[in-house]
Amino acid sequence: MSDTSEHWNTFGDGRTVTPAEFVAAAAALLDGAVHAVSGPSAEIRADLVAGLEATLDPAGPYATLRLDTSSTGNEARRELAASAAAAGALILDLVRAGTGSREGRAVADLRSPCVGYGWTPAVVDWLMGAAGGHPARNLYNEWLYQLVLLRDALIPFDPSAETRLLVMAEGLRGIADERDRFVLELTTRRIAHRSVVRFAAAAVLGEPGPARPSAYGFQWPGGSVLPAVVSRHDLLAPRYQLSWSPDAVLDGEEHPLFFVPAAADYLELPRRDLADLPPTSPSDGPAADRPVTARLVRGPSPADAGTATLDLAGDPETGLVRGSAVSADGWRVDLGQALRGHRYALRPDAAAEPGPLPETTVVPGRRLLPEPVLFTAAAGRYRVLTEGDPLLALAVLGRIHPDANVLYSGQNWPSVRSAAHRSAPVTLLDLRP
Repeated sequence: MSDTSEHWNTFGDGRTVTPAEFVAAAAALLDGAVHAVSGPSAEIRADLVAGLEATLDPAGPYATLRLDTSSTGNEARRELAASAAAAGALILDLVRAGTGSREGRAVADLRSPCVGYGWTPAVVDWLMGAAGGHPARNLYNEWLYQLVLLRDALIPFDPSAETRLLVMAEGLRGIADERDRFVLELTTRRIAHRSVVRFAAAAVLGEPGPARPSAYGFQWPGGSVLPAVVSRHDLLAPRYQLSWSPDAVLDGEEHPLFFVPAAADYLELPRRDLADLPPTSPSDGPAADRPVTARLVRGPSPADAGTATLDLAGDPETGLVRGSAVSADGWRVDLGQALRGHRYALRPDAAAEPGPLPETTVVPGRRLLPEPVLFTAAAGRYRVLTEGDPLLALAVLGRIHPDANVLYSGQNWPSVRSAAHRSAPVTLLDLRP
């Protein structure tokens, strides 16, 4: 008999694979379990797959990750619970479709340490009864555990199907401790974004990241992982989930690099009240008259080795608009602070009817960007225009104190007030063109 590091896969000392490739390799475990049970193979396989479905169900009696408790006031859990359900559905689809090349090796038995997961009655009957046996139980246990680890490793990512995870000869067992840490925090408290990034790094890089706890993403020579809002260019993208990319953000780096905010605590940053802004001038016209190209660039160097900061930079450019050459003011906003603002921002009900707003003071968002401060609103209501530009809107979030900011796209005032849950001043970040 062998242990779990041998026989069932060809991952060797480490490979990056998609979920489909991992499920295809792990199919050798299911095949072996079915073969080791005496009885009709199709019926046995169907019952074992149904057992996996019950194990991946976040609400049933055999759940290995209970996320069906109330998430009122816990947007992180709500978002990640939806991701867990989607990842489980993806895995089940792959298992049932037999998608991908079957890279697994034929295996008759192995040593699979028990993880204590409950089995459905049909699985118990097949594996624990006279038709089953030790090899079948080992193989099924390992298959089940590997796919639970896969489901959980995909929770931080949106979309998950294209994400590539680092796997070894032992499959995904190398992330077991980090998985347990992640699940404990996810199910017992409001999970910190740094914990999502830490677990994602363990799944993609095989290491959880630096001691500094504020990383919001990372890169390595083979790609990068950043919050979904950065890759999607959509302010209504998930707050806590990340997107995997085959492209590195910064060139020339030979080792993993974790991205951290320039200011570890945004309370350290200087502040200025929006009421102190001078009146709008004609030069603060619409974006069509002032073109800006926004991009990610390296920011100030942090003290911690293996980390970097990123800025959203609006480059001063000369462009042709209506036949005239115009220039735009340049600005740089720390991406880490902008992402903090995005995570804290409130969202009205997307299905709410449009309606009029109370009187608001209108502020062009780009007027906030050249000043390295956090703007606050001690009194009054403000509507900050983003010109329909998602990168500009994200940068503006890096310039407004993250308190009662609402991502507004035309909803009526009652839905806005409901999202804010308070009577304090509200700043609307108007996402409309």
